[in-house]
Amino acid sequence: MKRPESQAMSDPDKPKQTPPLSPQKAAQQQRLAEALRENLKRRKAQARGRRPESSGNSGPESE
Repeated sequence: MKRPESQAMSDPDKPKQTPPLSPQKAAQQQRLAEALRENLKRRKAQARGRRPESSGNSGPESE
């Protein structure tokens, strides 16, 4: 049984079409992305502060 074109498997080389975001949604996503980057920077700084000076880079938080 052959599937109609609309239900066929998508081509992995073809990028998915996403609907355009409203200005409010785009601004919200931008604020969220900035907040997540700042949070990551803060957590990395805290991890560096907690890391003992004598140990090498052998832990999972070695970045």
